[in-house]
Amino acid sequence: MRRRTRAGIVIGHGPHYSLPAGVHKGEAIFYGLGNSSHDTGHGGRRHGDWLGMVVRGAVGQNSIEEVGFRFVRHTEGNETYWSDMDKEAEELADLAKRSVAYGAKIERNGHEVRVGAVSGSASLR
Repeated sequence: MRRRTRAGIVIGHGPHYSLPAGVHKGEAIFYGLGNSSHDTGHGGRRHGDWLGMVVRGAVGQNSIEEVGFRFVRHTEGNETYWSDMDKEAEELADLAKRSVAYGAKIERNGHEVRVGAVSGSASLR
């Protein structure tokens, strides 16, 4: 008997800015987390005032039960820190708007952002 396995969370890598999140068959997809820990890219170019995302998944008995993230930025000394969500309202609104097309509903919950399925889509477990 073959058993099918599922990922639970898929995280992609690409350009150095935050890309939309999605939900497919109940599983969260992060197409790009932006920068999270460095200020220098290809060819030694500096990445200025970047915004990154750190993902958290709450693991249950048999699945990922809840998925969220927090925004991060960096200091002039390249130290990564949790960004103040009140200062990221515009970025969050833009990310939430772009994520709807990928089946994800993004909502702020205190210092974290929760990712769920848009109504009518397969929800996270």
